[in-house]
Amino acid sequence: MNKMSLFALSVMAMVLSCSEKGPFDYPSQRDLEDMAAMSSSSEGVQVSSSSGEEGSSSSIGEQSSSSEEVSSSSSEGGSSSSTGEQSSSSEEASSSSSEEGSSSSLSSCGNYNEENEFCRNNYVYEKCGDKDGIGKSEYDPAYYFCRNNYLFAKCGGKEYNPPDEVCNGGIVGKLCGSTWFNPETHFCLSGTTPTPLCGEEEYTGSQFCRSGVVYNKCNGNEYEPTHFCSGNTILVKCGGAVEYNPVTEQCCGSGKYTLASQFCSGGAIYDKCGSIDYNLSAQFCLDDAVTSLCGGLTHTNSQFCSAGTVYEKCGGTVLFTPETEACCGNNEYTLSTHYCRTADNTTHSCGGKPLNPDTQFCYDNSKVGNYCGTRSETFDPDLYECFTDNIGGVNMIFLKMYVDYGGEAYDAVLIGSQTWLARNLNYNANGSKCYGDSQDICYIYGRLYNWETAMAGSSSSTTVPSGLRGVCPSGWHLPSTAEWDMLRAAVGGDNTAGTKLKAGAGWNNNGNGTNDYGFSALPGGNGYGDSFERVGNYGFWWSSTKSENENYLNEAYDQIMSHNSERAYQSSADRSALLSVRCVKD
Repeated sequence: MNKMSLFALSVMAMVLSCSEKGPFDYPSQRDLEDMAAMSSSSEGVQVSSSSGEEGSSSSIGEQSSSSEEVSSSSSEGGSSSSTGEQSSSSEEASSSSSEEGSSSSLSSCGNYNEENEFCRNNYVYEKCGDKDGIGKSEYDPAYYFCRNNYLFAKCGGKEYNPPDEVCNGGIVGKLCGSTWFNPETHFCLSGTTPTPLCGEEEYTGSQFCRSGVVYNKCNGNEYEPTHFCSGNTILVKCGGAVEYNPVTEQCCGSGKYTLASQFCSGGAIYDKCGSIDYNLSAQFCLDDAVTSLCGGLTHTNSQFCSAGTVYEKCGGTVLFTPETEACCGNNEYTLSTHYCRTADNTTHSCGGKPLNPDTQFCYDNSKVGNYCGTRSETFDPDLYECFTDNIGGVNMIFLKMYVDYGGEAYDAVLIGSQTWLARNLNYNANGSKCYGDSQDICYIYGRLYNWETAMAGSSSSTTVPSGLRGVCPSGWHLPSTAEWDMLRAAVGGDNTAGTKLKAGAGWNNNGNGTNDYGFSALPGGNGYGDSFERVGNYGFWWSSTKSENENYLNEAYDQIMSHNSERAYQSSADRSALLSVRCVKD
């Protein structure tokens, strides 16, 4: 056996064995150079060979599960060689050649060339030659592979590319410079240095690996994952995780913000106000304008701040002075001079003073008066006052001052636009009489007067006011029929006027009224000369208007109420009759 065959055999033995060397303890560089020179024509391991004058034959045994045995024999007639048998399969491969030529065979693999091919497990394989690349032999493809007509054992069940790759311990190794490495866990960095893979990736000399991730070096320097490279400078990430552009951005807490439009305060990011930073503890941004907080609070554009309190603008746009003004709808008003009725957002004033039109009225454009309960009359609040009868629940409007006349003090009440004495006149005029000449009756029901006495010699009047004082106090007058008409209308009309104007007591047969207005009408009766009748049942009151009926020219008109009727109505009586008098204010 020549030197080359011995070397090839030794390499084969090394490749096939599972030595106890480490994953990078591969053949020396010199061994590989010799192997490369040998494989310039064929890269393989010749397991065995024989030759003779008549021809040659060779066979390759199966791979043993633990080791391989190599044996050979020779004779003058020829030579033969065999390898140990594989214990698991006990398969044999054989090949033969002769000067006769080649033949083809048809099997489970179909039609193939038996001289150069063989069938195994329904697949056709190329036969592999001997040490000189001459001849063809079968082999077991489960354990061997052929390179350039040389046979190699698989490495951990894998083919490889000798001499650039070698097998050690079932692992295919590669050469990096002068050092072998495992390509499943390492790579060759810069062609000189076996280097662990980064995750499953290779990288260059301008990169580095951290925690299984490849990073680019920063100006030749490595850095931690909590940092990053900006230009040639290593910077700390925001919160150890967020990169930023140091020219236009900065860190704020664990995030980043844009310098041109944002600012950082207390670890939180805020938008600038316009282009200005501001003090969050004392300011806020309102329509791109830095604005002071109002008592520590912000406010909107429809609000404003006054003395540390936030107020709503009137209608969202109109400012006011809270100390002296307020809103009424969309407008402001002065509290000292106006009142806002929220039902319709209108303001009301009377003589420079607030006026609530629902409960108040303006008198003479200068005085504010309160309505008397449900009464609608307006009056001079300096002269009149409201009185509520707690028993009847009626509202009466009285003159504040009594009317003094003839030693008597009279109340007076406002009904509609008229002010009436609140009881029958009891003035002792010449020609007047007490009913039945009784002073006690006069005290209750007043005196009785004929028309001439009541008129004090004046002529008839139909106007409003009548303009005729008659027997009444100064500033008062005897009412015309038109004025009596006004009274009945003011209390709801003729049909119920009697009930509403009659006093609540003093009428016979339960004929009392409700006295809704304080008129307190009492039934003084009537008289003729020295004869009297109907006291307690009827009341009769003169007017200043005499009858124009040609049949009753000696009569004058009067008003009548009775105990048995709700009505108040007009009638006429002889001017010599004695009737009661009520005076109305000028």
